[in-house]
Amino acid sequence: MTNEQAAYLKEVKEVLESTPDISDFFNKYTVVNNPKSTVGVSYDDVSFGFESYGEDYEKVMAVYNTDPSRVWTLIESDSLYDQGCESCDFAEDEEAHDACDCRHTGTLWISSGLHFVNRIGYLITEEPCDGDQEYIFD
Repeated sequence: MTNEQAAYLKEVKEVLESTPDISDFFNKYTVVNNPKSTVGVSYDDVSFGFESYGEDYEKVMAVYNTDPSRVWTLIESDSLYDQGCESCDFAEDEEAHDACDCRHTGTLWISSGLHFVNRIGYLITEEPCDGDQEYIFD
């Protein structure tokens, strides 16, 4: 691993470690339950996700149009460690990565607001958020 890759990896780890996680999100906000959810977002065996089309999307937009600070987007990010990993050297060895417990691909984030790129679905909270916020769904 080059010095540049190592520096990038260190920076990404610092971001991940300083980002609140899903339990912080559910402790802070009351999330609207969606028992018909097909998004696959659940916490403590309760479904919360809203689709980006159809009746679900209409509900999301109804809330967004009255109080946009209550809408959140579930986003799947690209590989956060595209430069490699100290644990499994993801950039070089796929087999080692399969056995590693690192966060390479498919990291899920909850981000305040309505987003479109890499979105999986939406969440709605009873309480508005204050400013831009992100939580890692780990």
